[in-house]
Amino acid sequence: MARTRLPIIAGGILLGCFSGACFSALVAMPDEDLSEVSAQGSVKMTRIDPCANSTCNSVERITRGFAAGDSSGDVSHDLAFTRIELGLAIEVNANINELRLGEYNRPGYSKAADILLQNISLGTIENGEIIPVEITDPYIEFAFESDAAGQAEKLAGVRLGFRNLSGTLGVNIDTLSGDAAVTVQGAQLGIEVFGNTVQLGTANIDAEGHGIRATGLPDVNVVGGTGLLAIANIPGVDAVVSALINALNGPQALDQYHTLVNNNTNNLFLSAANRQIFYPKIGTGAQSVVQPGFWLNLQDGTSLPDVNLPPVGIPPNFQGFNAYPTNCFNGNNGNQAGFSGC
Repeated sequence: MARTRLPIIAGGILLGCFSGACFSALVAMPDEDLSEVSAQGSVKMTRIDPCANSTCNSVERITRGFAAGDSSGDVSHDLAFTRIELGLAIEVNANINELRLGEYNRPGYSKAADILLQNISLGTIENGEIIPVEITDPYIEFAFESDAAGQAEKLAGVRLGFRNLSGTLGVNIDTLSGDAAVTVQGAQLGIEVFGNTVQLGTANIDAEGHGIRATGLPDVNVVGGTGLLAIANIPGVDAVVSALINALNGPQALDQYHTLVNNNTNNLFLSAANRQIFYPKIGTGAQSVVQPGFWLNLQDGTSLPDVNLPPVGIPPNFQGFNAYPTNCFNGNNGNQAGFSGC
């Protein structure tokens, strides 16, 4: 879908014509001229009907964005979807004190809200210049289910998302309901020996979490590194490496990480639903079944920069952290020379 600017100038011309200043008859374009013209509107609407049976066929799956043999989306076989997509490229630089969604009593959970984010900044400041977050092709999608008699549709869920997002986000994550996956490249790694820290190299880490009102990423795995982590099959060293990896693989608290870098993050969306829904697939980013309540999907192209890993000591499981990005939140402009935009 083409991305366009709002036709403000054209609108002014039309108003002038309607006021009586100009009139013109419509003239048909010859086929040879028409064949050289291609265009598409900036608003696209898509309707996807329910599958005919409880198991979607290959054509229905492809229509929903899945491969013909992928049955993961069949859980929503009874739902119809209507999507309104805007072919726009948007640059955003903004600060938000708090985003609190789904604040209600949820039995079995101590946290008060499905999602609670604080000190949110969209964009950053580099060398005295504001670098905004870039969003392309935003959309809103509604999921409908038929009533018991099959005669009317009622709303089962809605999601707001983007086909692509790039840029730096600052945030304090108190509580998160959803599917989240991040990568860490080159985190400094050390070990504490008699009160002194010895640098051992860097670690590359994948971390993810899938849950309701979560406060951490429980699935953390070391996937590579430099220095000691790149050494293997040396007597005495393997045991140290195993101890480091076991320590790194412990759960990580979400509120310790305050900078998220999104590089062409795909299939990012926020859902509100009253039942489990597997939305149609958009793009290549991973997604799963959303749960009732508010649910965030962030599983593609997100990394944590400049992560500090405290030296491995006692206890063996520890929490890494990174700082907020340089931005205008609470006047935090990094005291950069020549910048007074906050």
